[in-house]
Amino acid sequence: MVNSVASTFSSSPQLGQGPLLVLPIHDDYNKQCDLYTHAGSKISPKIIDTNMCGNNSESSRCVGSSKGWMILHHSNDQNCDSSLSLFSPSCGVTKKIVLPSFNRPSGFANSWITKSIVTSSPVISGHEFGVAFMYGMCDYQVALLSMHGTRDDENKWIELKSNSRGENYCDVISHQECLFGLLTSGFVVVWDLRSTQDGSSVCKKMEIKTSYIEPVVEFGDKLRDLYTGRFYLVESQGNMLLVFRVVGEFVRGDGEVVNEGALLDDEEYSHLVLPYKTKNFYVYKLDYGLKKWEKIDSLEDQILFVGLNESMSFSTLSNQGNSIYFTDDNWDHINIPEHESYGGHDMGIFNLSDKNVKEIFEVRRMVPPPVWIDLDIAAL
Repeated sequence: MVNSVASTFSSSPQLGQGPLLVLPIHDDYNKQCDLYTHAGSKISPKIIDTNMCGNNSESSRCVGSSKGWMILHHSNDQNCDSSLSLFSPSCGVTKKIVLPSFNRPSGFANSWITKSIVTSSPVISGHEFGVAFMYGMCDYQVALLSMHGTRDDENKWIELKSNSRGENYCDVISHQECLFGLLTSGFVVVWDLRSTQDGSSVCKKMEIKTSYIEPVVEFGDKLRDLYTGRFYLVESQGNMLLVFRVVGEFVRGDGEVVNEGALLDDEEYSHLVLPYKTKNFYVYKLDYGLKKWEKIDSLEDQILFVGLNESMSFSTLSNQGNSIYFTDDNWDHINIPEHESYGGHDMGIFNLSDKNVKEIFEVRRMVPPPVWIDLDIAAL
């Protein structure tokens, strides 16, 4: 059973133009974005209108990118309805598919969807395609929409229960007609997307119960006091990778991570608002036989892209390999109204060889946050 899942993985695509960075334009009068290469060079005249699928009574924001598509969440404060829209900006042509509306759970804010991916491309599969999204406030669950027709009553949202312990999801990816969900314990649940033909249910193919992850133990109390951790699931060259991102909660200009209490007591810094910043990454490869996450020190020629996007891996023949390109997906901070001086800023390139972070853009606040998108795989 485990081998059947492992064998579905293929080698990573070559990095040609590679994923592009969708960057919001700082203009209060529009909701447009520019496209940049992963190296930070602007692509002109590529401009994306992020409000194209909404209307004046709705607020819209990007909640993910996947398989060449951007996923927008539209919410209406007047009637508490929400909807998702998909569109592809590939080749300057925008194709949009407005998904069925759904009511958000009682008590949730407009920002209750934290990440969304496409499980199969709408262009390739016609009316039959799928969308999965993570939702919640800190405790994240996953729901799946399997589209089988043009009428709303033909398409149902299915809540995917993680396991009997009710664990929270950290990330989701789709590959070869399966949906892979990473849980807070490091376990991986695998859902068979081919079992959603009637639109009413989806079968769990397996649950890979792995051993505990080292960094969580290594950091101990420091992880709670000075750092927060984020986890990503990535398919790379036939392997399943777990990426652990370490974020300093309060980081001074010299890069030192400080305690909030100590910061308030220090007259030199008490008047400053210090933002969070990514400080480190750890990467693990899943040993299917031992059901264990094994730490690896090098990605060799691979480049990983993580953030709001469905996590991706690419091969490169240049000296850019062994790196992780990341954008800000820290919604717990971005969504706080009081944090008007920062948010969306935490993006850069982490090199596994020297453990250094290189900034792509030096910004203080960028909301909505940037997102990676791979237009090379978008089918028109």
